[in-house]
Amino acid sequence: MSKENGAEKFVECLRKLGLNYEQRLQQMLKLDSQAKEVEKNSLKETFKFKLLEAIQHQEGQGLHDPDGPLAHLLQKITGQQLWFKTGVLDNAFMLLHIPLLNQGQPVPVRIAIESARKGSKMDEQHCRVAIQIETEQLGDIGIDAFFDQDSLTFRVLTRNLPFLPQLIEAVIPETRAEFSKLGFNVAKVETGDLDQNIEFQNFLRGIRRSGVDVQR
Repeated sequence: MSKENGAEKFVECLRKLGLNYEQRLQQMLKLDSQAKEVEKNSLKETFKFKLLEAIQHQEGQGLHDPDGPLAHLLQKITGQQLWFKTGVLDNAFMLLHIPLLNQGQPVPVRIAIESARKGSKMDEQHCRVAIQIETEQLGDIGIDAFFDQDSLTFRVLTRNLPFLPQLIEAVIPETRAEFSKLGFNVAKVETGDLDQNIEFQNFLRGIRRSGVDVQR
């Protein structure tokens, strides 16, 4: 991912995972025969199709285990699809675990996004985005961001880093400039203790205020 193609790469990653698998199947029925064949071959490249194919092969050999790893992965993807469609309190919610490359090494990142619905899409102008990333020098870093139209406020959460405010102050001008290029004004930046922000941790685990755990 990069500034130039990050959004496109991210959307393509979700498509390859198969989060809109059934939707694409339904839309495929409306296509002409040539376009239908192209879309059919594209669907075969999704992770969800590969899982369904592997599980079907297991069933054919009498080896299918409903509690096995393949079935568990399929449940995770399907659960994410259902959660995105339903959410809680009429909100849409998405939970992602993705690796980002840093100097050739994968860095695990957890991302949770919640927003009101805007038709069949998420409302990107009014949403909450929580990110937790494991860094080599600073340990786990959490970002709890709230977007309200063109205004952005967020908290930076760490474990026992008394010099964090000074670090943030040093990068704030550049941060404001970068977000300004995207059309956002950074209104407020706060700091906090990662371990004490239980609600933030629960949000990243998929446990919503209503008590629903999307990872179960």
